[in-house]
Amino acid sequence: MLKEIHFLEDLQHEPCYTKEDKKVIMNDWEEVMRPLKRQRGMNWYNRLGPLVVCFSLNMKAYSIKYYPEYSVHNLYREFPCLTATLRVHGRGICPNNHNERYVDEARFIKEKAYIPIEGDLDIDQIIWGYEKFFEDTKEKRYEGNITEFEDMVWICGWTKMPEKIEYALKITYDRLKAHDWWFHFLSSENGQYVDGGYDKWFKKLEESAWNGNQLNTIFETELKKHKLEKIPERNILF
Repeated sequence: MLKEIHFLEDLQHEPCYTKEDKKVIMNDWEEVMRPLKRQRGMNWYNRLGPLVVCFSLNMKAYSIKYYPEYSVHNLYREFPCLTATLRVHGRGICPNNHNERYVDEARFIKEKAYIPIEGDLDIDQIIWGYEKFFEDTKEKRYEGNITEFEDMVWICGWTKMPEKIEYALKITYDRLKAHDWWFHFLSSENGQYVDGGYDKWFKKLEESAWNGNQLNTIFETELKKHKLEKIPERNILF
């Protein structure tokens, strides 16, 4: 816990975090987020099958506030860095209230996390987490959820259980089919998906979901690329 409050040199009334404070804060959060292992600065991880559960502190030396954040990355996604899906944003914490707030903020994030940070989980719990996220964000712009739909389908593909794969594909089809125009926009403007709009995107997703061998090859490559082989591992039960 912080024993002294520091202030900006040019603004003596404005408390700030120093490099020494940063070490103290990391140790404090290490205790309350113990199921996760710290790696790469102010990031903590563990892995649930191909899902990497991440907790991070967004903070710079001499900043006046830091922000805790929870997110998930799917190692079935070929990507140069870890994505941050299923996000839960914590509230900003200032130096003068770190000691009294960080434990409560950790509890808040754990309670809101779409994929719990500890323990083995049943595949239905994971699917429920994605469905809860879709429900929570349904009033927002749907295109921000495309990544989460893909991840849900791929995690069901990982089980190789036909009923789970078909269920995830049906949810995706029913929720996104009406937004075909957006997929054409992505194809023509952003180059994220192949030309052909929603139908071609969905067909490609469907094919990948049933190709467990390809998914496992991607997983092994991405696990090594991101150097996550030694983070704590949990089990998905099915």
